[in-house]
Amino acid sequence: GGSLLRTSRSWRVYQIETGGKPSDRYIDSGYDNPQTFVLPAGAYVARLEMGGAKGEKKFDLAPGQEVEIEFVAPSQ
Repeated sequence: GGSLLRTSRSWRVYQIETGGKPSDRYIDSGYDNPQTFVLPAGAYVARLEMGGAKGEKKFDLAPGQEVEIEFVAPSQ
């Protein structure tokens, strides 16, 4: 439904630490859609909260690489 797109959204990016778990503290955040982050090379997880929906995706970033991450909102 369209109401989900009008609710607030929050992006947070966490670096993956040694052992494969995300850090407890996010390294960047934003509220735009689309949202752009400039990050150093490494392993990360992006988390999105939009209304009551939540999602996360892990990704690796090499030096100079650009990565596009898409989340599909659940249908209501």
